[in-house]
Amino acid sequence: MANFRWKLTRKVRHRQAYHPPYCLVIVTYPINHGEWTSEEESMQVRWGVVILVTLALSSFGCPFPGGGGTGPDPDPLEQQRLDIQHYNDLTVELDAARTEFGGEVIGEMYPAGNVIYWLEYRAWDPTIHSLDTVSGRRVNYAVPLSFDTLNVRVSESALAYAEDGGDEIIYHVFDATQEEAEITTAVFEAPTDEQRWWAYAVSGTDLYVLVTESEASPGTKLFRVSAGGEPVLVTTLEEAGCDVGEFWDFGVAGGTMIFIESGRIWSLDLPSNQATWLHNETEISFGSTIEFTHDGVLFTTATGPFFFDYETASLTDLAEAIAATDYQLSETFSSSHLYNEDMTRWRDYFIYVGNSGLFAFNPAQSEIVPILLEPRMGETSDVRVDYRYPVVLDNGTLFVTALESESGATGADGPIYQVDLANILP
Repeated sequence: MANFRWKLTRKVRHRQAYHPPYCLVIVTYPINHGEWTSEEESMQVRWGVVILVTLALSSFGCPFPGGGGTGPDPDPLEQQRLDIQHYNDLTVELDAARTEFGGEVIGEMYPAGNVIYWLEYRAWDPTIHSLDTVSGRRVNYAVPLSFDTLNVRVSESALAYAEDGGDEIIYHVFDATQEEAEITTAVFEAPTDEQRWWAYAVSGTDLYVLVTESEASPGTKLFRVSAGGEPVLVTTLEEAGCDVGEFWDFGVAGGTMIFIESGRIWSLDLPSNQATWLHNETEISFGSTIEFTHDGVLFTTATGPFFFDYETASLTDLAEAIAATDYQLSETFSSSHLYNEDMTRWRDYFIYVGNSGLFAFNPAQSEIVPILLEPRMGETSDVRVDYRYPVVLDNGTLFVTALESESGATGADGPIYQVDLANILP
């Protein structure tokens, strides 16, 4: 079963019995890239202290550490120079595996099976495009998206968007293989609360719409609209065992629905109509990506990324698991691989942005593999590069944005690179 992925962009949808948030949102800032990293500066300080202490001990006739050895310890500054050279060489080596997919006009990217969708901003309103990486088919859709009310959902077979029609919301579903072939038009009464449209998702060519309760219509109702058909009630979340507080968003893939209410994340098995809370103790982060497949769910909270394993019904703190490995690029760059932000998944690997680039983590093997390293400005690159927003297709085709800046600050945009993970990860 393919990975299904969507980004949480609808934080407050409908207020019923409101539950207070689990925690305060923690704001993080990117590490400043200067000529030296803070880690390198601290290494210089430590080495300086070691040298001074060694000189002081030798002047009093004390032996060097490791007495009885065959020679003096390595010069720490020389070791740092070698570590930096290794980092630069590895950066260049890894760059050879990437190819440029597109430029700065590309915005959000949406993976679905082996198809990648993306938005292009050449005017105020974006356009949407796709590439089937197996067949090579490219489609430039004639879908009238609006920047002011931008919303889109995709599957490998279809793409959909919601149109505000005043007293009604019109959902349009298009065939993914053609430029403008609408296969479903579904009309719902517009929300009467703060929502601009009802939350929706697409699985295959089926459209799903979630209508929250009102005085006239109790229950949080899930509707399915098959291709060319009419809305059919599937269930209510209350019937599935969830006492809904504030509904946020959802996604559907096959017979599984993942939804978020009051910051909690749930998995709903549609055939059995049974909802299960996934045990997150802090609320799902706004703007985070939720990704799920047959064996579990990847999501991000204010405290970092987690994976819920269906088989063991257990939750893994992925940032903690990454930090617990013995891996390091070198002593000088010992924290380069630690989780910083953004995460996606391919097979047994979690692909994430570390402190100094893009890495892959295999929890079962406690293995970390560097995918792309951020170059050291002034040495292997004339600009600062920060990798962000990785997405990966079922066949291992990875897309990642390289934010570029000539000033040394984090850039606002940059090219999109493509990497074949099947050639890197075993």
